[in-house]
Amino acid sequence: ARNIRLVSEAAGEDEDSASEGLGELILSGLTSENLYGARLSVDDGGRLSWPVLFLYPEYAQSDFISAFHEDSRFIDHLMVMFGETPSWDLEQKYCPDNLEVYFEDDDRSELYRVPPKSTLLEVLQHPR
Repeated sequence: ARNIRLVSEAAGEDEDSASEGLGELILSGLTSENLYGARLSVDDGGRLSWPVLFLYPEYAQSDFISAFHEDSRFIDHLMVMFGETPSWDLEQKYCPDNLEVYFEDDDRSELYRVPPKSTLLEVLQHPR
């Protein structure tokens, strides 16, 4: 109903195999935890919260949001995460207004820019 395509790593390269296991993946994703404790959750209104990982490779740093609500905007999280300069950002480059967010498509080794004012749901609905 949300137009979100989930892909199982176990399905391999064959897209038909990925779509065959989709129902099973969705059910298991909603009811079980992974090894890291990250969990997809549903609120009383039927809206989803997803685990989201932000990587800052130039500093070998990361942030993990365990419950990023699908209706939340990226800029709102960035304002909280970088309201104060992190201790590792000696050059003070990581300011909410200067940041660019991307997600990676592992299959194609491509990056896709995320508009900061977009919601997580909008990004999850991206074709890739």
